Amino acid sequence: MYIKELALRNFRNYESISVDFSPGINFIAGPNAAGKTNILEAVSVISNLRSFRNVPDSEIIKWGDNTYFCSLVLGDSACEKFEIGCSFQFDKIQKKAKIDGLIKKRISDYYGKFLTVIFSPEDLSITSGPPDIRRKYFDAVISKVDIEYLENLNDFKRILAARNKLLRDIREKKKNRSADLEIWDNMFAQRASIILKKRIEFILMFNESFKASGARISENEDSPYIEYDSTFSSNNNNGIIDELLKRRDKDIFLASTGLGPHRDDYVIFYKDRKVFKNSASQGQKRTAAVSLKIAECEFLEREAKQRPVILIDDIFGELDEKRRNKMMDIINDRNQVIITAVNQDSIQIEDYSCVQRFYVLPGGIVERL
Repeated sequence: MYIKELALRNFRNYESISVDFSPGINFIAGPNAAGKTNILEAVSVISNLRSFRNVPDSEIIKWGDNTYFCSLVLGDSACEKFEIGCSFQFDKIQKKAKIDGLIKKRISDYYGKFLTVIFSPEDLSITSGPPDIRRKYFDAVISKVDIEYLENLNDFKRILAARNKLLRDIREKKKNRSADLEIWDNMFAQRASIILKKRIEFILMFNESFKASGARISENEDSPYIEYDSTFSSNNNNGIIDELLKRRDKDIFLASTGLGPHRDDYVIFYKDRKVFKNSASQGQKRTAAVSLKIAECEFLEREAKQRPVILIDDIFGELDEKRRNKMMDIINDRNQVIITAVNQDSIQIEDYSCVQRFYVLPGGIVERL
């Protein structure tokens, strides 16, 4: 799978551009704030229906306009053309997604059809940040190859919101609906059980690639590993219902569901069970973040039988030369790679085959070198 052509209109600083990519390495250089990362962001929006920068669509639309459009054409893929159109009017966002000319109304009909993995400076928050960042990251990875997981996760979020609203109503004595709470608990437990089992199964498989990629990049330094930390002691329906029942009074008092997949964590440890984020150096955290993304590439390729497009957003300055070279050696031989950097000499890309260089000028002008 590789991008042949990317077209943007009113996207960030780009009024209208079209870029043809090499199926190998594509190196995009240019000064800060010229728009290099915006190209990667557009690819991530087309792939994942949202920006990897975690900003609303209203911020992506070019200043002075109220719509943006981005599309790309793929090679070596079952689906050829992907299009995203977005308009912002009267404080409301309307977004449409198409694959090969057909509108996809459900996320599950679109998500996972065009696979990308992005390496960015923000990846450090996965290894060092709060649990919700890790949950969000791993939920996205699993959902790319498991539509059942994605659908159950979306159902779970709706059930959780409804259960929390009912808890508030009971606490405020607006309604005496303990029987209704039992109904929501049953639905909650059913979805939670599926999510927990799939997460645990996933992390056991993912861990092997994570540890192996860490060892390759750091040349066999002690590689960290990941454990799934569940707030439930059981992952079957009856066990989950029993634990919800025991905690019911506390949940009503707090008007919030205190146990469940929305509270769990993926904890990274060293082999001596030291918590990684509390004891690792910045260099070790960056290496772990890169290892996570390499493991994601391998997981997607193995499960989806497709090679994802790799997007690298200006992270080479944060890695020493040895780790940069190790990373490129691992990812280069299988995937299309699109790299952004201020400095054209951050890696020796002439050492690799099928390389295309671009330079982005202020004002949204992209030159092919």
